[in-house]
Amino acid sequence: MSNQLPVDALSALSRGDKIEAIKIIREESNSSLKEAKDLVERYLVDPLSVAAPASPADLVREPLPMAAVTALYNGSKIKAIRLVRETKGIGLKDAKEIVEQYLSDQPAVRNRLQSIQAEAGRRLLIWLIVIAMLVIGGYYVAMS
Repeated sequence: MSNQLPVDALSALSRGDKIEAIKIIREESNSSLKEAKDLVERYLVDPLSVAAPASPADLVREPLPMAAVTALYNGSKIKAIRLVRETKGIGLKDAKEIVEQYLSDQPAVRNRLQSIQAEAGRRLLIWLIVIAMLVIGGYYVAMS
């Protein structure tokens, strides 16, 4: 059994959910109930006695999944974060940090994402103006 707590188990412990943390440890490390419980207990008594999970900076060194890169290229940062979470089995905060780091390291992808998001914002604004004009026109016709 590993002497390392998974990120999701730490998250569960931070919420006070000891049972969920034990379940996560058992699932991720194939350890027995006793081993997982002992690891959680050891962490609760002395957090330094248990190895910390890999940091997001360590995970960034691994390449981003191609599906996540494609999602970024198509303008969907949220989808990219979700794909990183699912692929790497990490929490939302860590996945977001990894995607943000990737974007800062890849200015071409970051610029494309920003231009797609700006274009989507412009299109939304145009639709809102059209709808507002229709409402005002309808009100004007109804009052005539």
